[in-house]
Amino acid sequence: MAFPSTVGSTPNPLSVAWLNAMKIAANVKTDAQSLKTLSLAGNVGSSAILQYLTRVADYKVQLNACAAVPGIGPYAQAQVNNPSLDVSAAFSAMTTQMDAVRDWVISNFPKDASNYLLAVQFDVNGRTTDRQFSTASLATFRTQLDSLIATID
Repeated sequence: MAFPSTVGSTPNPLSVAWLNAMKIAANVKTDAQSLKTLSLAGNVGSSAILQYLTRVADYKVQLNACAAVPGIGPYAQAQVNNPSLDVSAAFSAMTTQMDAVRDWVISNFPKDASNYLLAVQFDVNGRTTDRQFSTASLATFRTQLDSLIATID
């Protein structure tokens, strides 16, 4: 029998799942803060928003994989060692707000009548250029990002 690794077929131990969940949460927060800062500084190209949305979707899949590890809830609660913090409820609040950010982009990103995204256009040389979103047009998006950032320590 081969020695277990984090990429092998042996299930990851609780400690690995817990550490991964915390690292992913840190990435979620950092990415949200970076996009918020970018949107406050000026126009934001469509590719930045769409790439961010893809990362949020990937993070959600990874977080759900961590949450599916048997016994992770009680293990995480014991690791935090703070009876006033309900780790499960905090996890739920974070992932719910990740969904809210996703839903805002899906609802507010410009689309044509067939629901195709209006993200790029051709310039005079035939290259594509991103649609630009102004700071003002992203104000409610920043509110969603702020709510997400607030769910992560």
